[in-house]
Amino acid sequence: MKTREIVGLLIAIAGLIILLIGSIFGLIGFVYSLIYGVPAIIIGILIALNKKEDKIEQVNYKGVRKNVRK
Repeated sequence: MKTREIVGLLIAIAGLIILLIGSIFGLIGFVYSLIYGVPAIIIGILIALNKKEDKIEQVNYKGVRKNVRK
């Protein structure tokens, strides 16, 4: 697994934990957990599935290697 996938999964798991803890504290806690938990889950999934970042890093590393050799 790449670090991008690990970080994305950790953020998604944290969002799930926030939802679970919020549901324990009743309706008010659940509403607040929805506000923070659902976006955390969505952002975590987007980070884990984002493949464009890998292509950008490859291009940047190629450019850095050319500049270092000169």
